[in-house]
Amino acid sequence: MKTVRELIHRAPVWVNPGHTAETAIVLMRGHSIGALPVMDGADLVGMVLYKHLLGVDLKQTVRDLMMVGVPTISPDRSVKEAAEVMAKSGISRLPVVENNELIGVVTTNDLLPELGRSYDPLTLLPWTDSLREWAIYHLRGGSEITILFFDLDQFGKFNRTYGHVVGDEVLRSVAETLQEGIDEETDFLCRYGGDEFCLVTLRLSEEALELADKLSEKIRKLRFPSVEKEIISSTYGISGGRRTRERQQEHYAAMLNNL
Repeated sequence: MKTVRELIHRAPVWVNPGHTAETAIVLMRGHSIGALPVMDGADLVGMVLYKHLLGVDLKQTVRDLMMVGVPTISPDRSVKEAAEVMAKSGISRLPVVENNELIGVVTTNDLLPELGRSYDPLTLLPWTDSLREWAIYHLRGGSEITILFFDLDQFGKFNRTYGHVVGDEVLRSVAETLQEGIDEETDFLCRYGGDEFCLVTLRLSEEALELADKLSEKIRKLRFPSVEKEIISSTYGISGGRRTRERQQEHYAAMLNNL
């Protein structure tokens, strides 16, 4: 899932506590927004919402109207976490703070497209619909893609032996290991189903095979206190990444299906 950093609006519009309600209204209307951070120098001291300004004396200062104790979020938190903070606080614009500095604002409208995507609730990886979108986008752009499938070995037997609680712990750890081992600029990972994970990459086949070897070894090194003697291993397969001539067809969905 994306982080807040990927969605924030840089250089946010703000007011200071001494600004008037009239100034805040003009800024909100001019930028078509419903709330403004309130900055006292470099410090975020509150938030003023449009509803706070309805029917008030336009000369009244923001200091008298703003809400204090406004929640903030780090840019490295997930979109899901940002949505949860917004829901609990009842605000639709959430200040993003890094090293005590306001670096942007994220809104509910920013989050909705990402939250609308389908994610596996266990591993927090996207399902195949997002992977297909990513792959077809790059095929249309003329890129070569390689697909890697990872399948955990004898995982059905593992689940029967140790139970699904332990099995779920393993799946989460494998997902994290795979995610940490890829480059989001060139690779896209999803949970394909069960104990299968699919990775589509812009790397050509030789480099993709090197990546698969490294990821498979990382999986083998995973250890779990509840099953200390058990080795988690995987088998992987590869397709694509070997184009030797210009692509003739434009049926990208069918091409992806074939791979």
